[in-house]
Amino acid sequence: MSEHGGRGGRGGRTGWRPKSALAGLGLAALYLLAAAVTPHLSGRPLRPLFDGFAPPAPYAWVNPPPEFAKDNRKPTDATQDVALGPDGTAASNSTTSDGQAIAGLDAGSAPPHAPDTTVRVQVTPVDPGTLGPLPAGLRPEGNAYRITLTYEPSGQALTTLAKPGTVALTAAAPASTLLFSADGRTWQDVNGRPFGDSNGLFAQLTGPGYFLPTSHNPARTAGARGGGSGSGAVLAVVGGVIVIGGAVAGVVVTRRRSTASRPRKPAPGSARRRRPGS
Repeated sequence: MSEHGGRGGRGGRTGWRPKSALAGLGLAALYLLAAAVTPHLSGRPLRPLFDGFAPPAPYAWVNPPPEFAKDNRKPTDATQDVALGPDGTAASNSTTSDGQAIAGLDAGSAPPHAPDTTVRVQVTPVDPGTLGPLPAGLRPEGNAYRITLTYEPSGQALTTLAKPGTVALTAAAPASTLLFSADGRTWQDVNGRPFGDSNGLFAQLTGPGYFLPTSHNPARTAGARGGGSGSGAVLAVVGGVIVIGGAVAGVVVTRRRSTASRPRKPAPGSARRRRPGS
């Protein structure tokens, strides 16, 4: 039997290792702490050690609040020609390249319209400050988006869908109410429901008009720092877990090396017996 095998058989040292177990329990506790704190900091459920370390792309505003103006990028629009057959339009999704807005049509949402062959779906970001006032107590949580539907090649506007489609908008901060306006002047709640982890809301699309994610949060001020995704705080928590975990692991490794470098005491009875008279 080898030396390592013998030690494992006599003392069971290759099984239970108190220091390794304590280190593992410490790291597990730190992870659970991060998992508990992260949702409160980010405003949405996350698994902080598995969702990656790159923060999500910042929201792209048409007219950003002052605190986001420095690093703002312009939002994108979308234009798609959806095939029109004997039963109407095919199912489709018209999505802006930055992923902030989607206008989806179901099969047959737009009825046939001879001799037209397509329905042009356009999704355009709009500064909500150029539109009508919002209902009391609500503030914009992103851009408004105008959706237009046009038969092509005739250019005739489509005002009502035969079957509802879907509109989905990402917001810059947690949004609670999705508003719709046919003319951009008066608004109504369209019972938006949350989706994903991007503060988004979606609702039925029944016709062209303006859509805007809003919340009951207080009005923004020039010095406010809210409206983000909370990813900076999440990264701080994750970074803290990694640093502390690395320190714990370092202490354990150092102690092991220190123990390994100490001279081992001979086992009882293993010392060479001295001959009589020597």
